[in-house]
Amino acid sequence: MGWYLSIVAISCLLFALLNLSTFPILFKMGYQRGKFWGYILPLSVVGILYFAFMVVQMLPGNEHLLFDLLEFADANKLLVDGGMFLLATIILLVSYFISKHIYNKRDF
Repeated sequence: MGWYLSIVAISCLLFALLNLSTFPILFKMGYQRGKFWGYILPLSVVGILYFAFMVVQMLPGNEHLLFDLLEFADANKLLVDGGMFLLATIILLVSYFISKHIYNKRDF
């Protein structure tokens, strides 16, 4: 059951991040122009974060950083999953309020 909860938490967090990066852009630029940036922006951010993590991991003393993080997550599943659910909820609320603000400013 714990692993299913982890998978659901990761899925909710990814959905929230994609929602945050897609809907406000679509409402700001329109569908035709916004659909390009709504997909390129999250991929670029993920790539930059991955590169930054690899640079930090290559520093002396951080060779096992990924394994240490995975061990911590395995030992504290409820804390990590609850944090991901909380972060996903906050991101969805921020996305909603940004989208609502941008949509109300549009003139049709």
